[in-house]
Amino acid sequence: MAALAGLLASCASTPESNPLDSMPPPIVAWEGADSVTLPLEFVGAGGRLTSVIVELAINGERARFVVDSGSNTTWFTREFTRDLNARESGQKITIRGAVGTGKPDLVILDAMDFGFARLGPVGVTSGDVLQDMNRALIAGGEYPVAGLLGLDILAPLGASIDLSRSTLTFHRAPAPRPAGTGSAGAGQGPSGDR
Repeated sequence: MAALAGLLASCASTPESNPLDSMPPPIVAWEGADSVTLPLEFVGAGGRLTSVIVELAINGERARFVVDSGSNTTWFTREFTRDLNARESGQKITIRGAVGTGKPDLVILDAMDFGFARLGPVGVTSGDVLQDMNRALIAGGEYPVAGLLGLDILAPLGASIDLSRSTLTFHRAPAPRPAGTGSAGAGQGPSGDR
């Protein structure tokens, strides 16, 4: 039990101030259908599932992304943030994960256009944290990924992952709200029941 508590603690944010905390939540503007479903690709090594990947376009740049609902922050490679003409903020973010700590750059995108919805403004991290994964993908005959989609992008777009159908669906429905920020009254659940 102590080992599990240690692992969970290692995934927590550091006590340092996080520049993303000062950014307002992104505004979502839907275009077209109420939902969009995309196929997922499963990538493994040694007989184990290691990543879930989706291909989509952001601001007209088509690329592959790891879908990581366990990450609260989206990461893009430096190359992909250059392709998107992201603005450098001059700030770094300390992120602690199960495998270590990193200090990626914070970049700002005024808007992220997915074709079915626009989201913005958005702060994302930019760095080469995915280098090892991309080397392994390329060695296995796969195309590299341009980033990792975390909850800061998945939640506002109402994402649902269906592993049994190998799909990722984005829904026009309202995004989940962090605990304590919902509209339900005190002592009520999300549906308003006691």
